[in-house]
Amino acid sequence: MKTIVITENALVIACNPDFPLEALLADNPPTTFGSAFFQSGETSLLIATKSCNDTSRLLVIGEGSKGFFDLLPVDDHATLFERCVRVGLRSFDKQIALNPNWMPYRQDNRTSLFATGSSDLRILAESNYDGSRNTYVYDLLEAVSAKDLRNCEPVSTPYLNAIAEFSELLAKGASVTVNDNGSVVLDHIVSESVAKGFAYDEWLPLLSLAQRDFVDRDIVGPLRVRGAAGTGKTLAMVMKVLKIAKDAGEDPKRILFLTHSWAMAGQIDEMIRSIGRDIPTASLVDVYPLLTISNQRDYSAIGRRSLGLDSDSGKRDALKIISTIVDQFVASDWVAYRSGCSPSFVEQFEALQNSALRRNLSWDILVEFGCVLGAQGMLGRDRDRERYMRVRRVGYMMPIVTSTEREVIFQLWVKFLAHLKAEGLIAADQIVSDYLNALQTFYWEAKREKEGYDYVFVDEMHLFNAQERLVFHNLLADGDAVPKVVLALDPKQSPREVFAEIFEDRDKKNNSVYARAGLPNPEKVDFVEIYRYTNEISILAKAVIDTVPALDMGEDWDIPGGSSVIESGPTPVYYLEQNTTGVFKRAMNVAKKQQLTARKRGGQVAILCMDYEKFHTYQKAATGQYPRDVFVIKSRDDVEQLRYMNRRIVFSTPEYVAGLQFDSVVLADVNGDLVPDTNYKGHQERRFLSELYLGISRAQRELTLIASKDSEGLTPYLQRQEEIGNLKRA
Repeated sequence: MKTIVITENALVIACNPDFPLEALLADNPPTTFGSAFFQSGETSLLIATKSCNDTSRLLVIGEGSKGFFDLLPVDDHATLFERCVRVGLRSFDKQIALNPNWMPYRQDNRTSLFATGSSDLRILAESNYDGSRNTYVYDLLEAVSAKDLRNCEPVSTPYLNAIAEFSELLAKGASVTVNDNGSVVLDHIVSESVAKGFAYDEWLPLLSLAQRDFVDRDIVGPLRVRGAAGTGKTLAMVMKVLKIAKDAGEDPKRILFLTHSWAMAGQIDEMIRSIGRDIPTASLVDVYPLLTISNQRDYSAIGRRSLGLDSDSGKRDALKIISTIVDQFVASDWVAYRSGCSPSFVEQFEALQNSALRRNLSWDILVEFGCVLGAQGMLGRDRDRERYMRVRRVGYMMPIVTSTEREVIFQLWVKFLAHLKAEGLIAADQIVSDYLNALQTFYWEAKREKEGYDYVFVDEMHLFNAQERLVFHNLLADGDAVPKVVLALDPKQSPREVFAEIFEDRDKKNNSVYARAGLPNPEKVDFVEIYRYTNEISILAKAVIDTVPALDMGEDWDIPGGSSVIESGPTPVYYLEQNTTGVFKRAMNVAKKQQLTARKRGGQVAILCMDYEKFHTYQKAATGQYPRDVFVIKSRDDVEQLRYMNRRIVFSTPEYVAGLQFDSVVLADVNGDLVPDTNYKGHQERRFLSELYLGISRAQRELTLIASKDSEGLTPYLQRQEEIGNLKRA
């Protein structure tokens, strides 16, 4: 490959998902792309704009010691290239961050980060290389070889040859005709489509009455904004943050925007920078995942590292450990406890690996570990066991009937702690617990006036558990004032978390989610206009929750249904197939047919599987039979590559694509057997209905459901919808 040279003001153009990277790597690029032109020399290829000159700063991407792009599969080339470009942007503008999920590491002027989410190779780069103002991306090395960057010396020849050709190639490009209006903004992803390139003053007149009321409303205490998927909660939160920043003028307020994950933090940070580009103090807004704020101790000094980079990844990593521990426990110690457990408890522990029952059990145990055992500082000792046996069971805790069942959970907790210790890890919930203790000290009380925040905004509040929600109000500068905390939520999008009313007989006056979080009686604003999907899809999404009126979901589940403001679309349809094979074939046939019309509308098609056990079978079949047609998202990390796969059918689960929208969605295995009829049925119903709601609300225009006869057919929660015309059989 030739050395790639990109001028500073052409870097944002290289972020476009349609950038012709493969043509560039084949040394056959187009003459222009947007407002950039290409010029190929003997050893290098230049990407520049007409505004460049000989003094422009450069990003130089060399071929490395063993090749560069050739070391990775073709599907990973765009991710590798984007990360190289981001390194260049970061070196030229310190306000641009490197995603912590990429595990960036710096020594002096050198930077190292992972090339992709699944590779052990790390990108090596050096800023101000050879005494210049340029950044040189010079190698890809295995992580084990890139620990000490001082010993990873770059080969200078590719860089020097490229610099020698630069002026000549730049002069040749002066005669090229380019589209000066074709430049694109950084991070051409979901947040860009929401922000639409408008600045703050341009957005204000476009807001709905409810959104504008929310943005203009004075914050005199806790404030919550509720709304279904697609009602613009996040945009309204960003606009309110910017209004506070703008109104403060030269006396800036300290504002913190908390998220559940780095992925969402990155999107919100980009929205604030883009929409607030004319507001000088917008850059002072802190946007972080809760775990980053909480991780104030140097755990590495005691040989521990965080399990996960944010609450989202931390919980998923913890789930994997819990699943393994449960498997080991069932194969060994379980027989000694089995007779003392209730039939429903036994059924969950003896369910098949990766089954819905087992996965739900792992989530229940995760919440018990984080919000009960960890929250109360139980370290696994005998005295902690006695304390745990006396804990009063309340609404958010997993259903436990007998004392033996408590003993089982405590034994699993001991094994979980032992695993963390052996692997040198500390769980996210444990970090939050430590931080909560620190927030109750005289030390924090003394410094909170200086380091605390005037306002705290929390997006996706429904994803934070009872323990995490205790942090919000403690971060404010004034501990005595009414807490100015603004919350956005839609609990129906929380299929794998707990957002429930917490109630104890001895404390009836303090039983709400908000009172427990130190945010009593928050003012309420509801958004009911939906901007992302048709009214036909909106009606079905709302009907999902209304099917079980007796299920006590709490006040915030009863958000007004609202209606779509976009044009009408087709009524959702469903197919009934004989078995799993039929479901897969039907899903692929429907998706490939819908793909043609979706592309014409600038959209994409997704197949989302409701049955996690079958999803693993489906994804192997999809990648084996349709390797060029399907892109599988099997974790939130895979979402990063989605921008480069806009011509492929997405294959995933509703949970993994939360926050994303697709023109058309095929929802597979909407089956009757996904809610087992056990003592835990209410628990299972809540999770299933949330997952179903999440899957339905990912579709913008067309929605197709598929069920299987050998799995009890279409779920009974939707059967009445066919009778009243909200759903029809294909």
